[in-house]
Amino acid sequence: MPVAATVDGYNAAADKRPAYNLDEAKKLLAAAGYPNGFKVDLDCPNDRWVADVQICTAVVSMLARIGIQVNLIAQPSSLFYAKMFQKKSSFFMFAFGVLDGDGALFLSSVLQTNARFNFGFYSNPKVDDLIKRVGMESDAAARTKMMQEAFAIELDDAALIGLHSQMVVWAHKKNLKVVPTTNGILPIDLFRFE
Repeated sequence: MPVAATVDGYNAAADKRPAYNLDEAKKLLAAAGYPNGFKVDLDCPNDRWVADVQICTAVVSMLARIGIQVNLIAQPSSLFYAKMFQKKSSFFMFAFGVLDGDGALFLSSVLQTNARFNFGFYSNPKVDDLIKRVGMESDAAARTKMMQEAFAIELDDAALIGLHSQMVVWAHKKNLKVVPTTNGILPIDLFRFE
């Protein structure tokens, strides 16, 4: 799933990592006309997410196992995002946090055709229709079901390849009670001294 379990629209039944099958991956590449693999650049920020360069480096070595030669372009996020917003990358690592806990934000920002953060040019009319309907639906259960359906279509299309969900880490003194938020922001009204 492209969203975490705390986000409305998440579906635990759909949150399954595909089985690792090196031989099948090589067969798929050959069937696509690349029996000897190919070369590609991977754009990655080097100062944006926890272990961003290490994650991209791991992807480079994993893809090398099936013959895909990846040139890692790790750069400061200012350069990385400039390239992303100019739509000048064909392969990149990207993360998008759902600050409000509602999967509709991810759908409309990343998966909707021509969305601001749809850097991979994903487009599916069924997903676009579901996103539109989610935006007009007031019944919470119906909204959740539509979001789950949109995410299921995206997963079936393999529009995104999920690597992991980054955790927000909280620490505090024993005499301070903090109610963690999903967006990582620390509003003072959530602090309580005991």
